[in-house]
Amino acid sequence: MILNIYIQAAIVIAVIAIFFLSLFLNWKTKAPKEAELPEQCRFCPSDTCIIKIGDAEKKKEELRAVLEKCEESDEKTD
Repeated sequence: MILNIYIQAAIVIAVIAIFFLSLFLNWKTKAPKEAELPEQCRFCPSDTCIIKIGDAEKKKEELRAVLEKCEESDEKTD
């Protein structure tokens, strides 16, 4: 019975330690120099948050261009 309590306590302490370790490592990790922040994030007080809205828009445009090329090639083969 007492052994089970010690095991549970060790698990809880380990989970809390891993949580704080991950917070510390996230705080120490810097964003890459070439990363562009969206306009919405320029004045954000958070040091750890990077939202890549601009990258998502670029990827959408690239996918649209590829889709248009595929549709054009399908029309040519018909």
